[in-house]
Amino acid sequence: MSGWSRISAIEQLTSKASKIMQSSVTSITGKYVYPFLKPSSFLAVLIIALFLYAYADTTIWLWHYWIDEQNWQFIVPIAFVYMLWERQSLYSDLEREPNILWGGLLLSLACVMLVAGEVSSTQTVREVSMVVSIYGMVFMFFGTRYVVKLFWPLIYLVLMTSLPSDLLESLRYPLKLVSATVAANILQDFGYAVFRDGTFLYLPHMTLEVADSCSGLNQLVSAIALGIPIAFIMLDQWWKRIAIILFSIALGLIMNWVRVFLIAIWHYDSAKETIHGPYGIYELPFIFLIGVFLTFILAMLIADKGKAGQQGNPREVSSTAFNNVGAMKSKTAYLVTIFILATTVLYLHLWKVEPVYLSDGFKNFPSSIAGLKGKQISSLEKPFHSDLAHDELILQFSSRTGVGAKVYVGYFRFQNQEKELIDYRYNWLHNGASRIELQTSPVPIQMKMSHVKTTTGVITVFFNYDVNGRILIDPVKVKLASLIDALTGRRSNGAIIIVQIDGKLEQPSAEIQEFLKQVVVASQAILRADTLEKSAR
Repeated sequence: MSGWSRISAIEQLTSKASKIMQSSVTSITGKYVYPFLKPSSFLAVLIIALFLYAYADTTIWLWHYWIDEQNWQFIVPIAFVYMLWERQSLYSDLEREPNILWGGLLLSLACVMLVAGEVSSTQTVREVSMVVSIYGMVFMFFGTRYVVKLFWPLIYLVLMTSLPSDLLESLRYPLKLVSATVAANILQDFGYAVFRDGTFLYLPHMTLEVADSCSGLNQLVSAIALGIPIAFIMLDQWWKRIAIILFSIALGLIMNWVRVFLIAIWHYDSAKETIHGPYGIYELPFIFLIGVFLTFILAMLIADKGKAGQQGNPREVSSTAFNNVGAMKSKTAYLVTIFILATTVLYLHLWKVEPVYLSDGFKNFPSSIAGLKGKQISSLEKPFHSDLAHDELILQFSSRTGVGAKVYVGYFRFQNQEKELIDYRYNWLHNGASRIELQTSPVPIQMKMSHVKTTTGVITVFFNYDVNGRILIDPVKVKLASLIDALTGRRSNGAIIIVQIDGKLEQPSAEIQEFLKQVVVASQAILRADTLEKSAR
């Protein structure tokens, strides 16, 4: 036996003898404490409880976002856990060295983001704060080395939030247009009589619109979210990983085109009661799963052979050494985390935004404006939505000169996840919208102008937002203004003003400009601070 072999054997015997002695001592003295009865276990349970309470509403909203939007981003946390288990070699040989400074700073930042998202009803900020808080707790309890090694798996969690879709929102309409164009071209190549106008497909018996949910944007994000774990778990070479992710993205888009094509064929002979084919077979989940299956098959075909034997045995880390060296840091990390989370939970529980009511509703809104006579109507024509705000005014105006208009004023007493001034159902309204100014004294009135296609033709839409007397047109500024009001005045009320003018206008005429100005002024007269009642009734 060589010298090194003897030394190794002696070290193993010494280690085993030490463990036996420790076991004997604890059994004799009776000082052994079960792990779940240790103080650190109770502190860990308390931290988990506080975290779940703080992010309960965010998690519920995330679940509804995953299900309602019919995407597969709920797979992300599951894939994240599996990647950690599959790639233990990334971190199994690291010793825990809690970094309380950076952990505390990141966790505090996450809690500030959570509060800001809560009071301003900005769901994306709340979702991202969850990922930041996880980074903070990895710093707090495991240390910088763990964060460095697990940076990419942790950043992958961002894909479970709505942030990627928000960042790619500008692609939604182009993707809808591409889906409609590809489907129409394939239908025509197969001899079907179909005419495309924008995102509308005119079939012999009905008209199909490629809606926002059919744009393929959600499938694009979901394809990235599912392609990444497939690539990193099954493949080792970077070029193969990139290839499989790109293949997954391409399939996500192609399968959406196939879906639109099949729906058009389903309705070609006659309009059916079920939109998405027999038994809903053309729903997004079924079609998307086919793309995921093909991606998985390709990954298996190009997978690295013999990969299973490449992962070495994790190095055993001495818990005794860690307890001796880092016990004080570990206790401090628990206490700091509990303090930050408990403060956040207390603030969220006690600091509530109060509703602000209109004192007289919209009964004083004029029925005649700039020579146009108005009457109340019950709802707006699609794609516009009503019943989004707490108080709504919907009027239809007409003039002797033939000008037709509709006015919608939606007032929000407060904002939350159900009632938001910047509602995702109106995101499309900003696509292609241009900024105009209506000359008034002392400052001009800003509005946005866009063209919208309805079932009766193209109309011109003008809109802006009133946030506590401030006229705004930028959604980000509206959110920021709502946040400031909520933090400083415990109020998040506001209104959206939408004016629809019949026909496609390149520029509003003098008559229409005057009508727009008076609509905004009349709305401000009702919404201004001295006519509001702040109450908890």
